[in-house]
Amino acid sequence: MLKILLIDDEPNVMKAVAGLLREFHPEHTIVAQCHTVPEAVIAIKQHHPHLVISDIEMPQYPGFELFQFFLPEEVNFSTVFLTGYSEYSLKAFEVGAIDYLLKPLQPDELARALKRAEKRFLGDTQQQNGKLYKQLTEENLMFSQWDKISLPMSEGIRLIKIDEIVVITADRSYSVINMISGEKILISKSLSYFDKLEQKPNFLRVHRSYTVNLQYVRTYSKTGNGVLELSTGERVPIGSEKKAQVETMLGI
Repeated sequence: MLKILLIDDEPNVMKAVAGLLREFHPEHTIVAQCHTVPEAVIAIKQHHPHLVISDIEMPQYPGFELFQFFLPEEVNFSTVFLTGYSEYSLKAFEVGAIDYLLKPLQPDELARALKRAEKRFLGDTQQQNGKLYKQLTEENLMFSQWDKISLPMSEGIRLIKIDEIVVITADRSYSVINMISGEKILISKSLSYFDKLEQKPNFLRVHRSYTVNLQYVRTYSKTGNGVLELSTGERVPIGSEKKAQVETMLGI
């Protein structure tokens, strides 16, 4: 008996897959039907499915990026990817999916995937999916179309505005995001996870332990390699290799 969670942004496809499961495999239970990855993250934490059948191409987050929102010990389910594009098949198996199904879904192909899921469920699903989690979470930071970044939190996903970030500080394998509001957000990601922010005009990793939004620099001290005082009061040292770049960006 498998608990199955479905993810697809197309209602007709979702209905078709659910129909095949109920008609040919009534011994299994559909615990949730989700239309987006953020919705699925919450549902997975709530229902703890044995198998996730997910579309790949969806708005905001593709199916391959589902696992960036979970800690390794939370990835205790198998995954089957469902798509209309055969070119994704190699990628699906490379990241550790137990099967890859093409739309329109055929009953015999679904049966094959379920058999594999049953075998995997009897084995160590967490270990098998560890490779998938590792590869997907090594991807860089995700930007939304509204100039926000998505942060994986224990309760789900949080979106924050990029221009409200003042500084991100390394804290061993964690990072602390200081917001202009004064809020501090602890994230279980290293500072290098946020390197993609440097694609934005005002962000620079000024030191191995600090990434700064330069629009919030209040004063610049030339002491040593330089120190930035930010609008929120933090004082951030500048690495020697970054001094010239900081001065150029600040117009000094």
